[in-house]
Amino acid sequence: MKFFIVCDFESFLEPTNSDSDPDARTRIIDEHKVSGFCCHRVTDLPQYQTPPTLYSGPDVMSRFYDHVMSESQTINEILCKPVPMTMTHDRRRHQTTQSGHHLYQLPLGFYA
Repeated sequence: MKFFIVCDFESFLEPTNSDSDPDARTRIIDEHKVSGFCCHRVTDLPQYQTPPTLYSGPDVMSRFYDHVMSESQTINEILCKPVPMTMTHDRRRHQTTQSGHHLYQLPLGFYA
């Protein structure tokens, strides 16, 4: 199961008052100031997709990080739910023919 968080940020340019390095070949004249974001969860399973969350206002990055952490927790809860696994006939046949493979001889939880 794959989850993606798709985000877009809005920003504006604000003139900077910082003094540039006189030896530099470039000069900073503007800074990007983040003014908002739009973010939504995308997955192949429609019941776990979310409508876009839009925020514009003060403290944009803190709000964004809070939103992403909340999404992370929700996705973790979804992935931790036990779900019965159904195998196709081809997958079951492949599993049976691979039973002698060296990885299947390792203790449970050990990966080579």
